[in-house]
Amino acid sequence: MTRQLFRPALVIFICSCRMSRHSSPEGPDSDTTLGGGTFDSTVAASYGAFPYDLGKSAARYAMPAELREISGIAWYRDAQLVCVQDEDAVIYLFDPGRGDVVWKRDFGSPGDYEDIALAGDTAWIIRSDGRLFEIKDFREGDLTVREYRTALSARDNTEGLCYDSLTRSLLIACKASPVIGGSSLAGSRAVFRFGLPAGEPDGRPYLVIDTGRLTDPGQPGFFERISIAVIETLGLARDRAFFNPSGIAVHPLKDEIYMISAVRGMLIVADRQGTVRHVRRLDSGTFRQAEGICFSPGGDLYIASEGRGGEGYVLVFEPAKNR
Repeated sequence: MTRQLFRPALVIFICSCRMSRHSSPEGPDSDTTLGGGTFDSTVAASYGAFPYDLGKSAARYAMPAELREISGIAWYRDAQLVCVQDEDAVIYLFDPGRGDVVWKRDFGSPGDYEDIALAGDTAWIIRSDGRLFEIKDFREGDLTVREYRTALSARDNTEGLCYDSLTRSLLIACKASPVIGGSSLAGSRAVFRFGLPAGEPDGRPYLVIDTGRLTDPGQPGFFERISIAVIETLGLARDRAFFNPSGIAVHPLKDEIYMISAVRGMLIVADRQGTVRHVRRLDSGTFRQAEGICFSPGGDLYIASEGRGGEGYVLVFEPAKNR
């Protein structure tokens, strides 16, 4: 009986010591030079108010059953959305006016397809192993699919994809920590470029976000902190980062890079130097599992959530005029 009571007490004591190591984030004047420039991942307070009220959506679109596991979205003409889900190689065209899928087409074998981007009428889809699939004129006739290798692999866990008109490239966000010079930067998250139209992979990170410098707006509860600490103490996880990008998009008017994380429900906004301008909590009651993000040309923000046993859905947020 004494031993049974002693063991939990010991675990809690170890966990408490372990958690204390992470209680103080690095200061705001801490910079790190990585890849192509200097990246200050401390949230800057001088960039003005965040332009969206994430507690008040302008519209909610329920997805049909085949998009329960919706994993990526991109804005298409006439406010339609092209979508993918993370099990089947299918492109879906969702029409909000009709509230349903109005067109769909298979493009390959089943796989873990995580996001979709449009560059004109060319659709690009990213798989979690870093493979890209190009479909030119995706609405016209028979689909012609071309597969590309990138500088990334399954180890990088590629989840987010968007087209960046400024650099004429695709931006790829990874869940795993980047490897630079043979060393893994544990706790960091990276965005890579894939140049268009030639299809040029770039193995150097375009942006690196040091999540250790972010202030987590959704602090875990007591039992979650205990679970995290036990996992760390037993050496079951080397990377404790609480921001794992599941989607990425470039704001069409402000030239800022938005990234969402289904894990712990977060949204961050960064500039092209890697400075994080805003961090926002995605309430679990509103965003069941945020997986996809995109913008309309006018700046409306779209965030797609998987169903988690229910229906998938997309929420639309209009920018505040006075922000």
